Amino acid sequence: MKVFFGIDITHNKKNTQFDGEVFLCKQVSEDTEKILDSEAEAMHKISDKATPRPLRIAYMVFMLVAVFCGVLILKAWGDLTFAEIFQKMPFAFYIGIGSAVLWGITYILIRKRAKNVMESDETVLAINHSDAIAKNALSTLGVPHNAPRADILLTYYKNRNGKIHFPSPAFDNAELYVFSENGTLYLADCYKKYGIPLVEIQGVQAVNKRIRINSWNKETPYNKGEYKPYKIQMNQGEYFVKPYYALEILHDGEPYMLYFPPYELPVFEQILQKQSI
Repeated sequence: MKVFFGIDITHNKKNTQFDGEVFLCKQVSEDTEKILDSEAEAMHKISDKATPRPLRIAYMVFMLVAVFCGVLILKAWGDLTFAEIFQKMPFAFYIGIGSAVLWGITYILIRKRAKNVMESDETVLAINHSDAIAKNALSTLGVPHNAPRADILLTYYKNRNGKIHFPSPAFDNAELYVFSENGTLYLADCYKKYGIPLVEIQGVQAVNKRIRINSWNKETPYNKGEYKPYKIQMNQGEYFVKPYYALEILHDGEPYMLYFPPYELPVFEQILQKQSI
């Protein structure tokens, strides 16, 4: 068994190739790849400028200290009065309140700086330029302009006697375009396009386990709108979901599992049902 967007480190910890590379059907030229890499680096610099690392670190430190002091006070609340708690550990109040205030100030500073940077003429021009290059790359790969995007789970894994084992419950989630044409299910980003013959798709199964994903790609917050029913939890920038799903593929006698979060199930169901009509 293989994982479509999985990297098998059973015998080679330095492996960097996805199992699903056998489904690769088209990719951009080296020149276009270099341009895309350059644009990605430019966007990364804009992100760092909008929310500088020192400011992000300060925000996290103040938040953790404020929460820690709050927990100390709440734990003592049942056994002691407010005055007794204050007398016993005044530092929790002073440091906690101070950290809470600084936490709020850094939050406001981050929001204000991000707004100023992202709305500047320089940033708007850079983003528009980057979007145009990405659209051109997608057109070259034959990705329809109205193709939906879906989060796909990426991970490292080990194969133990034919069974998949994940050293960590953490998955990366890449947002790919998903569409079908001429009996093939395609997944693409700006660099590559993968094609899965529909006749090789065996079905979709739920994996009733809790996993965490490292980022949130959607414009709608994880706990709002269409994502609220999935009861996604967030802790320290990571998102916890249960269950997740696997698109089962049988290619040249070898089973492949393409993993995706539960909130992307409707996307795959709609595409596959449309093709079966």
